[in-house]
Amino acid sequence: MASEFEIIEQYFSFSNNNVLASAPASSIVVGVGDDAAWLKLGSEHLLVATDTLVSAVHFPADAEPADVASRALNVNLSDFAAMGAVPQWLTLALTLPDNDEQWLSKFSASLARGCAKYGVSLVGGDTTRGPLTVTFTVMGVPATARTSVASDDPSFTVPSLDGAHCLCRSGAQTGDEVWVSGSLGKGAAALQMITQNHSARAAWPLTDRQRENLHAAFYAPVPQLGLGKALVGVANAAIDVSDGLLADAGHLASQSKVMLELNGDALPMHPALASLSDVALAREWMLSGGDDYELLFTVPKKDHDKVVMLARTAGVACTLIGKVVDCAEYDEKHGESVILNGDGWEKPSASGFKHF
Repeated sequence: MASEFEIIEQYFSFSNNNVLASAPASSIVVGVGDDAAWLKLGSEHLLVATDTLVSAVHFPADAEPADVASRALNVNLSDFAAMGAVPQWLTLALTLPDNDEQWLSKFSASLARGCAKYGVSLVGGDTTRGPLTVTFTVMGVPATARTSVASDDPSFTVPSLDGAHCLCRSGAQTGDEVWVSGSLGKGAAALQMITQNHSARAAWPLTDRQRENLHAAFYAPVPQLGLGKALVGVANAAIDVSDGLLADAGHLASQSKVMLELNGDALPMHPALASLSDVALAREWMLSGGDDYELLFTVPKKDHDKVVMLARTAGVACTLIGKVVDCAEYDEKHGESVILNGDGWEKPSASGFKHF
């Protein structure tokens, strides 16, 4: 069965090659295959990203309406963080099983708070009847690069136009350092806590504060917008960790035609996982659990201290977890694009969340 990304590449990437595309190729700066599309409209620039969350797939069916709204919004904004872009507007396509006004009131109030917090305006959308599904399309503008991204490869070009600049998945260079923001494993841990699916495998004592922290991590993940914008002109490539660290590292490696070598011993574990008796399970959540919505990015080694400074200024912990290595043996369809090292670290059978 074809994966989500194979479906996209095979059936919905025709505009990238300007085949059957109604828009001129010059208007598409970054098309299908990244966290957002970057379009040029005359002298203006527009970033667009769409994401859908389905009940009982992307959040529990009994989730509170306020939680559904905050999760759906923040997950979508995380795509803009990965591009180093600035979200400004959004549309909402909401499919509802019924017109429960109490549910709608709580959902709407939570969404309004989120829009105010992140400075975005709801400008339109659609409502239909069916299984609960929330789709946001976020629109905004690229950041302005302070400096150019350095590369020893004369053929390498960064996505930059008219002084505007974005982070993309395709710019990682051999020799880059690989960094990740925040901590890993909290998204999967939170889901297991909420659904209590972990109990059959491991003892896991949690304090009330840890439970609250994990609940917030799942239902109100923090999009790293400030850090993403700060990394523009510094990082060569970036992606948000949504499907799982290994899966998303693989996406970045594939787009950049490189290999990533990660050090498991360096990965930042969320503190709530420390009390989990099954160490292998904790590592599995960190590597392939997904839903962490942190930024995975690559930076030239010479800019190591700059990342430390930017992270401190943004108030976000960032950890050096690996490097980009030469991929003379890289095979786009069958090659191993992510290497995992470290004492006792092994890749789980599944690298991350699969939609199909």
